[in-house]
Amino acid sequence: MAWFKTRYTRWLFILLILVHTWMQPVQAQSGDILVEEEELLTTVSEEDECEFPEPWHGNYFKSGQREEFIVNSDTFGSEGKCFRKVKEDKFIIFNRQERCYKCLKVWKRHENFYAYKLGACNRRQGKTTQNCNIIPESPFRELLNIDGPNAPCPFTGEFTFTYKEGRKECSEPESFISQCVDSSQMKLRFGVCPENVQTEDNGNLFYGIFISLEGDPIETLTCKAVWSNALDENERYMVGTLDYRYKRTPEERVRCFLVKETKRGIQVAQSENSSCTSNLHSSIAGYRTLKLNRVERKSEPSCVYPDWAREMDQLLSFSLSSIYQFSEDGSVLSLSNYSVTTNSSYELSRTACVEIMDESEDYIKIVAQTNAGCDRKYKCLRMFRRDENILEIQEGSPTSYKDAACSFTNFDEKYMIYTTLIRKGVDRVICPINGLHNVTELYLRGKTEQCDNQQGFTTVNIRCGDAEDLIQFYYECPDEKGLKINVGPKSNYICLGGWQTQISYQDLPVNVKGMYFDDNPVTETSEESDLFVSDEGSGIAPTSANITLGFLIAAQELSPEKRICFMYMRNEENSYYSWTVDKTACLRNIRPGVTGRQRFNTTVLETCSALRLTCGHQQVLYLALIVVHFIYQLIVT
Repeated sequence: MAWFKTRYTRWLFILLILVHTWMQPVQAQSGDILVEEEELLTTVSEEDECEFPEPWHGNYFKSGQREEFIVNSDTFGSEGKCFRKVKEDKFIIFNRQERCYKCLKVWKRHENFYAYKLGACNRRQGKTTQNCNIIPESPFRELLNIDGPNAPCPFTGEFTFTYKEGRKECSEPESFISQCVDSSQMKLRFGVCPENVQTEDNGNLFYGIFISLEGDPIETLTCKAVWSNALDENERYMVGTLDYRYKRTPEERVRCFLVKETKRGIQVAQSENSSCTSNLHSSIAGYRTLKLNRVERKSEPSCVYPDWAREMDQLLSFSLSSIYQFSEDGSVLSLSNYSVTTNSSYELSRTACVEIMDESEDYIKIVAQTNAGCDRKYKCLRMFRRDENILEIQEGSPTSYKDAACSFTNFDEKYMIYTTLIRKGVDRVICPINGLHNVTELYLRGKTEQCDNQQGFTTVNIRCGDAEDLIQFYYECPDEKGLKINVGPKSNYICLGGWQTQISYQDLPVNVKGMYFDDNPVTETSEESDLFVSDEGSGIAPTSANITLGFLIAAQELSPEKRICFMYMRNEENSYYSWTVDKTACLRNIRPGVTGRQRFNTTVLETCSALRLTCGHQQVLYLALIVVHFIYQLIVT
């Protein structure tokens, strides 16, 4: 028994020693954790005025990450919060998920592209501050601003190329690169090659499986960032998107390239995925490599646009949403979208004169070649000088064949839409027609009452009075008792220009109910109404050999950016006018005064020259207008 007690006591003593030994590290570790938690809470709360540079701010794509990587004044995406600035490009950040401090070093490659490295994760802030170092082996991480402005590509022009994926090289059939209108875009057309070719005993060729492209054999390259390779001054990095119909996500679209120009051509290597470190080693070693050979395009026989067109230089579309401009040598007409607010534009296409088909003093018809986006097509084009500030053009359907451009299939003059262009900077001109007009009938979006003080009007004054550049609409209507003539407020429009043409009455378009002209729905006069000039009307008789069809472009005096086109026809005696008004274009396939949402008919009471002989003052002029209209109303009633 004594032996057992002695033995038991001895083992118990040993066990107590072991337990005591085990407990000390646990207590120490727990203490460290508590101290570290307290230190983290203290140091994080001491963050003060640590901000990342403003040029870094933005929403970026990061390879391997679905969500946008957002950098702002205090946050560097998912990596952490700004804690302390060490240098202009080096910071200490705190990652709350990992609960540690890291060194951050950022390299700006391009305004759209940044690379960065991270240091080791340190629990204690003091250690990181004293040793904010990043080992060279730390991998680069990359950020691309896909929505940033495009960058000019490091090579431009037309090329043929061979390409190689892995050990498979394709040289036949030929592959091509074409230049787009935007210098930051190129179109790549890959020739799809067999993987292997075997010769059978009978001499026939047997083709194996095809080299597998990632999608369509046509891809559009959009360059987003370009910078020099620090390891080879003759090489440049290029990051861009390769787009075709199957690519949807940035991970699929973004690719990195190394480009080098040599005496033998241009060498290009492409990365395997969206990172510049994925299977991309040099301009001749990458996931896919290309050898580019420049092609000197055979110049087409060229011509120039007429002097009267080139002298107008810049022209705006009717809606002010597009701007047209001739090149210095007059051979190319460029089209760009346009913002009136910012006075900025972005080029959409270039139309080069190739061959003149017909030409007169104020007219030309040509075969043109249009480069729109990344495609080149031929088309027929007619251009008309309407006055010194206005051009109109008609464009046919695009075709790949020059000789087919002006064929009846691709260009039917009767059905081609007219695009009206007005010289930029024109704010007002003397109105091309004049006279004091009495309104006989009107139809304004369903309203026919002339004395409607909201929309109606009884008189149109064009160029009469002191303002020779104004069209004025107002009403002169008796009061309820018929004892007083009320003169309503004027609505003024500034003349921008206009033109007239003589046509046969029979050549006017026939009204067809429900037709659409120039994509603008129009309404037809009700069958029960006999207000408007028709084939049986007495104003402009169908028996007349010719009538004058005119167009007058104007702008609201209070809102000059709002254009309006007055389309009219008048008889040979210049006594009857029929009008249709449109806010979108100068339409052709209508009968003015008969078709349109806003239309009216007028008779000419006096020309401005006759009124000026009898009236020397504006107030006397208005009195004369009132008297003339009042007498006219008495005669009619």
